[in-house]
Order: sequence, then structure tokens, then C-alpha cells
Amino acid sequence: GGFIQAWGPLGAKDNYRLIIDCLLNIPLLYWAAEITGDIKYRNAAKRHYETACSYVIREDASAYHTFYFDPETGAPLKGVTRQGYSDDSAWARGQAWGISGIPLNYRYTKDEDAFHLFKGMTNYFLNRLPEDDICYWDLIFGDGSGQSRDSSAAAVAVCGIHEMMKYLPETDEEKETYRRAMHGILRSLIHGYVNPDRHPVFPKQKDIK
Repeated sequence: GGFIQAWGPLGAKDNYRLIIDCLLNIPLLYWAAEITGDIKYRNAAKRHYETACSYVIREDASAYHTFYFDPETGAPLKGVTRQGYSDDSAWARGQAWGISGIPLNYRYTKDEDAFHLFKGMTNYFLNRLPEDDICYWDLIFGDGSGQSRDSSAAAVAVCGIHEMMKYLPETDEEKETYRRAMHGILRSLIHGYVNPDRHPVFPKQKDIK
């Protein structure tokens, strides 16, 4: 199939799949190639990235969460979701993994096709944000839906946009749009979604020594 299996025993039919999340993991393989001098790590990373971008990203630049392949032939089978609302919708955090993973891989490959992929996924995400710029847990939902937000997805998307700002040329017509969007999401996270009385590890910030 040309990809790194997401989880489970090798050879198990229901596990022969990739997930968009892994776009954030494969830069470790590029790093391993640099450290060891063994090109097999770079080749594995490049092949997984190309396979993922070919199948997990839809024509409209939204993303499946996961994509199945035939374990015997490696042929592509179907894209589905494990975390999103439906197989046809766009799980917000999965979309954000793509927005962040593409520039992380560009850091090593310098493949300019990444700009097109990044813009497609980012525009899809930004065009579906609610009024306060913090996405719902699936991008099928908007203001008035009563659904939960995903502030983590918003933060991941900000990280991805910030990373790609290093590589998009200043002459790029959309660069300033992305910069403003990044700042808008970050401001909304800070002013509307930070809980100063809680910490991700400790019940109270004062408990941190």
C-alpha cells in the first residue's frame, strides 16, 4: 500500500489503513535519515506522505480521518471516519492535522505541491469557521448547531499556518490572509477558551511547583 499502518497487528484486514494524524509523525523518519545516514527512513516517509495525500485528502480538500487499503493487493478501498460526524464530513481535528502536517513535511522535501495542498485544506477549514473563529468538532457544523467546539483543533491549525508562514513567499497573494486568520483564531482561543483555574495536568495552576 505504500504507507505506515495506523495501528493493530500487521496483516489484520480491519487494520490495513492509514490515518491523517500520521502526517505529524513521519517527520521523525526524515530526522532518522539525517541522523543515521540511512535513506530507507526518508524513502518510507516520502512514500507514506504521498500515499496519504493521494487518498486521505478529498478532491474538495477536506479530509477523511482514515483510509483503507486491500491487505493483499494494496489497492485503495475506501475512506471513512473514526472520530468525525460521518464518512462524508470533515472531522475538524483531522483537517487540522493535515494543515499542520503538510508544512512539517515540506520542511524536509521542499516539494512545492505542498503549497497547493496546504492552501486547499486551510481554505476549507477557514471557510467553515463560526463567528468567533473556533471550529466545531466537525466542520459540518456551524453557529446555532448546539454542537461542541474543538479548541484543540483550532490550536493545531494555528500551529500549521504558523509553520507554513516560514515557507510561503512574501509575494504569495494569500499569505496575509492566512496570517490574519492565524492571529484571529489565536486571539479567540486566548480570550474565550483559556481556563485560568485549570491546568491539563494539575487541578489548579498554583499546584505547580
